[in-house]
Amino acid sequence: LNERHVQQVPLGQWACAAPGGFAWVSVADGVASSPCADLASRSFLQVLHATQPGAAPPQARQLPALVRRARQDWRARYLKPRTQGAACTLASLLLADGQVCAVNSGDARIWRLRRQADGSTAWLQVSRDHTAWQQMLDDGEAQPEQAEEYASIYQGLLHCLALDNEDDGWCGEDEPAEDWLHIWHGQAQPGDCYLLATDGLHGCLS
Repeated sequence: LNERHVQQVPLGQWACAAPGGFAWVSVADGVASSPCADLASRSFLQVLHATQPGAAPPQARQLPALVRRARQDWRARYLKPRTQGAACTLASLLLADGQVCAVNSGDARIWRLRRQADGSTAWLQVSRDHTAWQQMLDDGEAQPEQAEEYASIYQGLLHCLALDNEDDGWCGEDEPAEDWLHIWHGQAQPGDCYLLATDGLHGCLS
């Protein structure tokens, strides 16, 4: 009675043409403690990936600007008294002409899996969790192996995408706006695989 169970339906595998080596994939996850969480995640993806007929595929380096603009458009379209405070996390990856850009907000994650010469696979987390725990790791206040020693409150989000009236120039009194968006740039190699995941995989993958 005190637990929630969400059944996820497997959609199988899909493939599509990627002219010129272009692909853009995003996942979003509503923040359960916010109102209209499912609306937040679905509506942001709709705004972010809105197609414009005849538009040329974007370059990888344009992804951060696309997310910033989508955030503004999303607020303008969906911010209502009923949806005030609705929030979601985001992980988005854009590949074009061998260049890759990955961005995330909140605790949605992106990994790169790359085959090594010895046949092994190297995992690289290219996203950064926007949590108090990650901040403690970055500041040297804790070590990864101490995760179980700290209360789950430290896994709480410091940043995510929210339907609010905050100025895009500043998210708080002393908080630069870019704190809500982590950006990673890289080059693709043949055989690379990228895994985008919401917090449903936390604790399952190190």
